[in-house]
Amino acid sequence: MTQMLWQREPDEYERDNTMRAVVAVPITEQMFRPFEERFGIKVVTGYGISETGQIMFSSVDHQAVPGTSGRPESKYDFVIVDDNDEPLPAGEPGELLVRPRRPHLLFEGYVGDPEATTRVLRNFWLHTGDICSIDADGNFRFHDRKKDYLRRRGENISSFEVEHALMQHPDVRDVAVVGVPSELGEDEVKACIVLADGASPSEESLIRHCVATMPYFAVPRFIEFYDVLPRNEVGRVQKFVLRADHAARPGWDREAAGVKVTRHSAAELTDR
Repeated sequence: MTQMLWQREPDEYERDNTMRAVVAVPITEQMFRPFEERFGIKVVTGYGISETGQIMFSSVDHQAVPGTSGRPESKYDFVIVDDNDEPLPAGEPGELLVRPRRPHLLFEGYVGDPEATTRVLRNFWLHTGDICSIDADGNFRFHDRKKDYLRRRGENISSFEVEHALMQHPDVRDVAVVGVPSELGEDEVKACIVLADGASPSEESLIRHCVATMPYFAVPRFIEFYDVLPRNEVGRVQKFVLRADHAARPGWDREAAGVKVTRHSAAELTDR
């Protein structure tokens, strides 16, 4: 919703409202303060999943840190871990694990699926499946779903952050970023884009936008246009469908098109 409001043409009545605050989950770090200023409201962020409910919030009475989802509720224990469930230092991204301090605060299992329940609740912690970090001041930051986190040529890439950068382009109405197989191992980045009505940008113009808004190694290699993205009953993009679709619909390949993006060529491409 915040993205839809932000993409509207500004008008003189935007600050003429009686709202004190709006809960925006998620909202990008770059949009946070400008959104507050444009609409004259306070932005409150948070975090939760179906198995936990809302377990983190920023307070309407305190200034939230842009890009974060507030601080953990005191009724829970939290830890950020690596793939072996070993705790990670403050600020380092890893999977978020949650444990309640009182009974019945979290879900108690998946109906008819004891194996999935055991897997998610292993080692006496709820494994959220989300890549997150908590800084030294206790501010929580969501990076991506663990299954959607990409790794390209030794660099970790958040599909969530690439998607939000692309959504800043005025010709992009919807987008999902997925990892697809690379000839060199690990992933290549693919952007599956639904264009705004009447828009027809070139793939290279979208790449120039990416170069200007994200690290060079996160810039998508493949771009494929869709009329609509596949979603489940609750509106979540079914990225496994898009990954499986890649062999039949690889889309535009910037490397095949001769558009190179490296640490040293990024500025040159932006100026083209």
